[in-house]
Amino acid sequence: MRMTPWARAATVWLLAAVVLGVALSAAGRRHSPLDDPDLAMQRSDILDAVGRPIVAPPATTSIPAAGRPAVVFFVRDDQQALLLAALSRPGTLPSTADVAIVGGPVNLSAMTVAVLTDRDRSLARGYAMPVPRDGGYPVGYAIVSKAGLIRYRTLDPAVASHLDEVRTMLRALE
Repeated sequence: MRMTPWARAATVWLLAAVVLGVALSAAGRRHSPLDDPDLAMQRSDILDAVGRPIVAPPATTSIPAAGRPAVVFFVRDDQQALLLAALSRPGTLPSTADVAIVGGPVNLSAMTVAVLTDRDRSLARGYAMPVPRDGGYPVGYAIVSKAGLIRYRTLDPAVASHLDEVRTMLRALE
C-alpha cells in the first residue's frame, strides 16, 4: 500500500511532534525545586545581570569589609557540610576574598569561615536573593565588590561543586 504525499507529511509531522514532546518532557524533569523560577537568571555569569548594584548589608561585623571582595553563600542545612568541605581545600577561592555562609546549623568548633543563621530570612532579603521554585530558603551565593556593592547573585543548588564559577565571578570584579 502506497501512502499519499499528505499522509506521508502528516506522519512525519506527527513523529516529529512526539519526539520533540518527549525531549521537552525529559528536559523539564531535570529542573530542581531549588532552581530559580527564571532559569535565564540562574548562573547567568554576567555581573549586574539583575539590575543596578545595591549596597550589601552586613553579613557579619567584618563582612563585607571595605576594600575587599566577599562571597556570601546561602545554603540549607543539608548543604552546609558539603560546602564547608569544598571551601576547606587550599586554593579553592582567592585569599583576597572574604567568605561567609548563611543558613544551616552553626557549629563553631570547626569553622574556617563565618557561618551564621538567618531563620527570619532577613539577610537573604537584604541581599535580594531570588526565591527558588519551592519557595524555601535560597541556595546560591552573592558576590560583593570592594566598594560593598552586590554585583552578582544567583541560585545554585550545587554550588559546592561549582566553586570554579565563583572564582570566575570574583575575577570579573577586578
